Amino acid sequence: MTPDPTTAPSRAGLAGTIALLAAPALLAWPLPRVVSGFDPLPLITGAGWATLSGLAAVVVIALSITRLPVGALLAVLPAIALVAGHFLGDQVPALENSAPLFTLGSGLAVFVAASCLDRGERHTLVKGLTIVSLLYTVPALLEAAVGASSVGLAGTLQNVGSTNQAALPGAIAGAWIGICRRGAWRWIGFTALGAFAVHAAVSPVIAGGLAAAAALVAAALGSPWCQEIRRMRGAFGSAAAMFVFVAMLSAFPHNDDSRADVGSGGPGVVLAVADIDPVEDATAPDDDLGGVGVRLRIWGALPAMVADAGPFGFGPGGFQRSFPPYRDPAEARASELNGELGAATEVEHAHNDWFEGFVELGWFGGLAWFAFLAACLAAACASITERAFGRAACAACGIAVLVNAAMHSNLIANPAASLQAMAVFGVVAGTRWGAPLGRGRARLVALAPVVVALAAPLAPWRLVTHGNALARSVRANLTLAQGGLGESEAAATRARATQALDAALVASGRTSSTALELALIDARRAGDSQLVAVLGERLHAVRPFSANAHTQRGLAAIAIGDLRAARIAFQEAAALRPHDPACAFNEVRVTLQSGLATAALDAARAAVARGALDSERVSALARDAQLGGWVGPQTARELLELAGKPLTPDDLIERADKLRDQSGTTPTVAALESMAQHLWGREHAQVGNYGIAVRSYRQAWRASCDAGQPGSPLLRLELAAAERLSGNPERAEVLLEASVPEGQVTLDLPHWAVGALAN
Repeated sequence: MTPDPTTAPSRAGLAGTIALLAAPALLAWPLPRVVSGFDPLPLITGAGWATLSGLAAVVVIALSITRLPVGALLAVLPAIALVAGHFLGDQVPALENSAPLFTLGSGLAVFVAASCLDRGERHTLVKGLTIVSLLYTVPALLEAAVGASSVGLAGTLQNVGSTNQAALPGAIAGAWIGICRRGAWRWIGFTALGAFAVHAAVSPVIAGGLAAAAALVAAALGSPWCQEIRRMRGAFGSAAAMFVFVAMLSAFPHNDDSRADVGSGGPGVVLAVADIDPVEDATAPDDDLGGVGVRLRIWGALPAMVADAGPFGFGPGGFQRSFPPYRDPAEARASELNGELGAATEVEHAHNDWFEGFVELGWFGGLAWFAFLAACLAAACASITERAFGRAACAACGIAVLVNAAMHSNLIANPAASLQAMAVFGVVAGTRWGAPLGRGRARLVALAPVVVALAAPLAPWRLVTHGNALARSVRANLTLAQGGLGESEAAATRARATQALDAALVASGRTSSTALELALIDARRAGDSQLVAVLGERLHAVRPFSANAHTQRGLAAIAIGDLRAARIAFQEAAALRPHDPACAFNEVRVTLQSGLATAALDAARAAVARGALDSERVSALARDAQLGGWVGPQTARELLELAGKPLTPDDLIERADKLRDQSGTTPTVAALESMAQHLWGREHAQVGNYGIAVRSYRQAWRASCDAGQPGSPLLRLELAAAERLSGNPERAEVLLEASVPEGQVTLDLPHWAVGALAN
């Protein structure tokens, strides 16, 4: 049976309908990946393509329609809220954070255009959604099956959740086509539905399965065809049951190797941090992980954010920039798999588009956005009871998208999914409230200046050029990492990578945090400390609440020898990410290097108590403190005791002997021996046995030099003092010829040594 026979759309209307899906199809192009391949930020670049294609679709449809339905006016309030949030909310300088502005702006224009589609054009839209879904899921499943690339199930969007969101509307449209149509399109529809189900199960994406099940249950219960024909009700019910099973299957633990992001696979080579040993760099690319527990903790922070957002919010795209101070450390640990992920994560969005509007658009704008989504849901629930095929299919797609939006950010942060969603919302709103407003063409064209104002001055194209430049930089660095290049060819490739990165910075107005991080890595490798400092400050200005930005700022301060500024930056990073081992390590280490023994011990005890520092990192801190001579041996020993029982010098020697038997003379062995002899030297000198103290100090000095280090400056000065007090001033003078390392704030000298060296 084929209810509601199709009417042929006009040629112009058909072109406009196809244009509505141009950006999602373009971003899904699976073979050469000319659009999103190697792009560290495919969804950011996608926002530019979505805006440009959305504007094109609006123009084409505006030239072909003769009426504008009342339902199109639903877009007015969220459009006003978007503009008000952009100009009156907190300013968001980073180019990446402007993507939601253009995604939603073009999406609302698409909503208005889709509300004008006639019956035949709606049928074409439903078929187009099905094809788009196949473009996302089938290549991803094939690549995961054959292992053709590191992207796998994540697809061209480099994230399984984003790919699943982009494929969801077409999967539901495929279910309607498969159940309600015959011929080749029936099998195309069932293929889209099945491919989506398999992708959701193996990825896994629980929310996608639940959203699909909700839409199919609504179809089984509300469609008049299902009420009249039991076979159709059974088909929709069986499909819904399949997705319930998919959601249950997705809840079991899965191997996470299928998740591809900028921290793995190809782009990860470029984003690997230059060795700044032994300071740890917590700037591993941010990933976005889900899970019910994680979402509950993120949602728990929303009331405080909304209260602070004020009437106009943090600005479109401001969630990621503003969320870190509100983040629950338990959620961060869960997102990072208790440290097993090996990368710092950052929450890019609220995982709930219904309420994120209150954060980014403020109290009034959030209410307008919520009302818009609620009206679309009401229109979808009403339209699914209609006999019109295109309208009912779009209604089911809309229900699935809106359910998914309660657990994901498929409307605000995913342009590939957002444009499809806005198109189906426009269909259901335009048919539910279809009374014409008069000469619709003039009214629709009148909306163009608003969209153009949002897009000016060609900001969507800046997003595209920025993403393309980053992708070129990634490709060049991958070529370098693979090796096998001659000296001249390697130099040329390196120059291409640098030029591409400069182009990305220019396109973003030097506000792209990703490009700034990559430029910082290059500057540190080149040893340009002044450029490192400038880029570090610029990154901090763009991302003031990012632990990542504070860490980069601290590393930049270390590069120019400013330990005080580095300590402040690392303290701020640790305050934002109290659970992060790298942030805690950096804070304690730079405090030790500044010679602030008490403050360093307090910070280390607090970090151990909250589980941020393990015994291995504490031992490394004690080793570096002893060999570097930053603090006295008592402080270094107290650090070791944080990870175990109290230690005597004999215990330290015994531990050093065991480690030497296992792996020879390592820096750790040298530090333990040096620490023990240093403690003995101080004990002897304290009671006036300077001759015996000299022997202990000499052994401590030799041990510190055995590690391939220049020797502890603190040990050198104490040995010089002991030599002078034991009657060997000539030896003392030789030792005093060397200077204290640059950047050393103070030295933990005992009182007897200060007195001996006073002259």
